[in-house]
Amino acid sequence: RNPLQDAGARALCEVLAPNKLLQRLDLSGSHLGPDAGALLGHMLKTNTGLTRLDVSNTRLGTLGVDQLARGLRSNTGLRELRLARVGSEDKGAVALAGALAANRSLTRLDLAGNSRLGDAGAKALCDALQLNASMQEVELSGTAVDRSWVKLIANVMSGRALVARGKVDKALLAG
Repeated sequence: RNPLQDAGARALCEVLAPNKLLQRLDLSGSHLGPDAGALLGHMLKTNTGLTRLDVSNTRLGTLGVDQLARGLRSNTGLRELRLARVGSEDKGAVALAGALAANRSLTRLDLAGNSRLGDAGAKALCDALQLNASMQEVELSGTAVDRSWVKLIANVMSGRALVARGKVDKALLAG
Protein backbone atom coordinates (compact mmCIF):
# COMPACT_ATOMS: atom_id res chain seq x y z
CA ARG A 1 0.00 0.00 0.00
CA ASN A 2 0.98 3.55 -0.66
CA PRO A 3 0.88 5.69 2.52
CA LEU A 4 0.28 8.94 0.62
CA GLN A 5 -2.59 10.93 2.13
CA ASP A 6 -4.43 14.10 1.14
CA ALA A 7 -1.73 16.40 2.61
CA GLY A 8 0.95 14.73 0.48
CA ALA A 9 -1.36 14.90 -2.52
CA ARG A 10 -1.55 18.67 -2.11
CA ALA A 11 2.23 19.06 -2.44
CA LEU A 12 2.35 16.57 -5.30
CA CYS A 13 -0.40 18.33 -7.24
CA GLU A 14 1.23 21.74 -6.78
CA VAL A 15 4.44 20.38 -8.33
CA LEU A 16 2.63 18.54 -11.12
CA ALA A 17 0.24 21.30 -12.22
CA PRO A 18 2.82 23.00 -14.50
CA ASN A 19 4.82 19.81 -15.17
CA LYS A 20 4.88 18.61 -18.76
CA LEU A 21 7.42 15.79 -18.36
CA LEU A 22 5.81 13.22 -16.06
CA GLN A 23 3.51 11.02 -18.13
CA ARG A 24 2.29 8.37 -15.68
CA LEU A 25 1.21 8.78 -12.09
CA ASP A 26 0.19 5.74 -10.04
CA LEU A 27 -1.41 6.63 -6.72
CA SER A 28 -3.35 3.37 -6.45
CA GLY A 29 -3.68 1.92 -2.99
CA SER A 30 -2.91 5.22 -1.29
CA HIS A 31 -4.94 6.75 1.51
CA LEU A 32 -6.41 9.48 -0.67
CA GLY A 33 -9.89 10.77 0.18
CA PRO A 34 -12.37 13.20 -1.39
CA ASP A 35 -10.11 16.21 -0.79
CA ALA A 36 -7.46 14.63 -3.01
CA GLY A 37 -10.04 14.42 -5.81
CA ALA A 38 -10.36 18.20 -5.73
CA LEU A 39 -6.58 18.61 -5.73
CA LEU A 40 -6.15 16.21 -8.64
CA GLY A 41 -8.95 17.90 -10.55
CA HIS A 42 -7.32 21.29 -10.10
CA MET A 43 -3.97 19.86 -11.24
CA LEU A 44 -5.57 18.31 -14.34
CA LYS A 45 -6.82 21.72 -15.47
CA THR A 46 -3.28 22.85 -16.26
CA ASN A 47 -1.20 19.67 -16.58
CA THR A 48 -0.83 18.59 -20.20
CA GLY A 49 2.01 16.07 -19.82
CA LEU A 50 0.23 13.42 -17.74
CA THR A 51 -1.21 10.70 -19.97
CA ARG A 52 -2.09 8.06 -17.35
CA LEU A 53 -3.50 8.56 -13.87
CA ASP A 54 -4.30 5.65 -11.57
CA VAL A 55 -6.10 6.37 -8.31
CA SER A 56 -7.67 2.92 -7.98
CA ASN A 57 -8.19 1.40 -4.54
CA THR A 58 -8.43 4.74 -2.77
CA ARG A 59 -11.17 6.44 -0.75
CA LEU A 60 -11.97 9.17 -3.28
CA GLY A 61 -15.66 8.31 -3.18
CA THR A 62 -18.33 10.02 -5.21
CA LEU A 63 -17.34 13.51 -4.05
CA GLY A 64 -13.69 12.98 -4.98
CA VAL A 65 -14.62 11.62 -8.41
CA ASP A 66 -16.93 14.59 -8.96
CA GLN A 67 -14.10 17.01 -8.14
CA LEU A 68 -11.61 15.14 -10.32
CA ALA A 69 -14.10 15.20 -13.20
CA ARG A 70 -14.23 19.00 -13.05
CA GLY A 71 -10.56 19.17 -14.00
CA LEU A 72 -10.93 16.46 -16.60
CA ARG A 73 -13.35 18.64 -18.58
CA SER A 74 -10.58 20.96 -19.76
CA ASN A 75 -7.63 18.54 -19.70
CA THR A 76 -6.06 17.84 -23.08
CA GLY A 77 -3.34 15.32 -22.23
CA LEU A 78 -4.78 12.51 -20.12
CA ARG A 79 -5.45 9.33 -22.12
CA GLU A 80 -6.14 6.80 -19.36
CA LEU A 81 -7.95 7.27 -16.05
CA ARG A 82 -8.19 4.39 -13.61
CA LEU A 83 -10.83 4.83 -10.92
CA ALA A 84 -11.36 1.18 -9.98
CA ARG A 85 -12.67 0.52 -6.49
CA VAL A 86 -12.80 4.13 -5.30
CA GLY A 87 -16.29 3.92 -3.77
CA SER A 88 -18.03 5.97 -6.44
CA GLU A 89 -21.78 5.88 -6.95
CA ASP A 90 -24.00 7.01 -9.81
CA LYS A 91 -23.40 10.71 -9.05
CA GLY A 92 -19.69 10.19 -9.69
CA ALA A 93 -20.42 8.55 -13.03
CA VAL A 94 -22.76 11.41 -13.93
CA ALA A 95 -19.94 13.89 -13.19
CA LEU A 96 -17.54 11.84 -15.32
CA ALA A 97 -20.10 11.73 -18.12
CA GLY A 98 -20.25 15.52 -18.07
CA ALA A 99 -16.48 15.63 -18.39
CA LEU A 100 -16.50 13.08 -21.21
CA ALA A 101 -18.91 15.23 -23.18
CA ALA A 102 -16.24 17.96 -23.22
CA ASN A 103 -12.98 15.98 -23.08
CA ARG A 104 -11.61 14.52 -26.31
CA SER A 105 -8.25 13.19 -25.11
CA LEU A 106 -9.33 10.41 -22.76
CA THR A 107 -9.43 7.01 -24.46
CA ARG A 108 -9.64 4.60 -21.49
CA LEU A 109 -11.77 4.80 -18.35
CA ASP A 110 -11.69 2.13 -15.64
CA LEU A 111 -14.59 2.14 -13.18
CA ALA A 112 -14.36 -1.53 -12.18
CA GLY A 113 -15.32 -2.56 -8.69
CA ASN A 114 -17.43 0.48 -7.87
CA SER A 115 -20.26 -1.74 -6.69
CA ARG A 116 -22.69 1.13 -6.06
CA LEU A 117 -22.38 2.43 -9.61
CA GLY A 118 -25.63 1.41 -11.29
CA ASP A 119 -28.01 2.13 -14.10
CA ALA A 120 -28.32 5.91 -13.61
CA GLY A 121 -24.54 6.23 -13.94
CA ALA A 122 -24.53 3.89 -16.92
CA LYS A 123 -27.20 5.95 -18.67
CA ALA A 124 -25.20 9.14 -18.18
CA LEU A 125 -22.04 7.45 -19.49
CA CYS A 126 -23.93 6.05 -22.47
CA ASP A 127 -25.28 9.50 -23.35
CA ALA A 128 -21.80 11.02 -23.08
CA LEU A 129 -20.23 8.29 -25.19
CA GLN A 130 -22.58 9.16 -28.02
CA LEU A 131 -20.94 12.59 -28.09
CA ASN A 132 -17.38 11.38 -27.49
CA ALA A 133 -15.83 9.32 -30.28
CA SER A 134 -12.35 9.33 -28.73
CA MET A 135 -13.22 6.91 -25.90
CA GLN A 136 -11.99 3.44 -26.81
CA GLU A 137 -12.36 1.41 -23.65
CA VAL A 138 -14.66 1.48 -20.63
CA GLU A 139 -14.25 -1.03 -17.79
CA LEU A 140 -17.42 -1.66 -15.78
CA SER A 141 -16.78 -5.10 -14.25
CA GLY A 142 -17.82 -5.42 -10.63
CA THR A 143 -20.38 -2.61 -10.81
CA ALA A 144 -24.16 -2.82 -10.37
CA VAL A 145 -24.72 -1.84 -14.00
CA ASP A 146 -27.42 -4.00 -15.56
CA ARG A 147 -26.42 -6.16 -18.52
CA SER A 148 -28.82 -4.27 -20.82
CA TRP A 149 -26.86 -1.06 -20.18
CA VAL A 150 -23.60 -2.86 -20.84
CA LYS A 151 -25.01 -4.01 -24.19
CA LEU A 152 -26.25 -0.51 -25.03
CA ILE A 153 -22.87 1.03 -24.20
CA ALA A 154 -21.23 -1.66 -26.32
CA ASN A 155 -23.54 -0.78 -29.22
CA VAL A 156 -22.84 2.94 -28.85
CA MET A 157 -19.14 2.16 -28.91
CA SER A 158 -19.39 -0.36 -31.74
CA GLY A 159 -16.15 -0.42 -33.67
CA ARG A 160 -14.30 0.65 -30.53
CA ALA A 161 -12.95 -1.66 -27.86
CA LEU A 162 -15.05 -2.16 -24.76
CA VAL A 163 -14.33 -3.94 -21.57
CA ALA A 164 -17.44 -4.31 -19.47
CA ARG A 165 -18.04 -7.04 -16.92
CA GLY A 166 -14.80 -8.60 -18.16
CA LYS A 167 -14.37 -8.95 -21.87
CA VAL A 168 -17.43 -8.23 -23.95
CA ASP A 169 -17.67 -10.86 -26.64
CA LYS A 170 -20.04 -11.59 -29.49
CA ALA A 171 -22.29 -13.66 -27.20
CA LEU A 172 -22.90 -10.66 -24.94
CA LEU A 173 -23.54 -8.35 -27.86
CA ALA A 174 -25.88 -10.88 -29.50
CA GLY A 175 -28.07 -11.17 -26.46
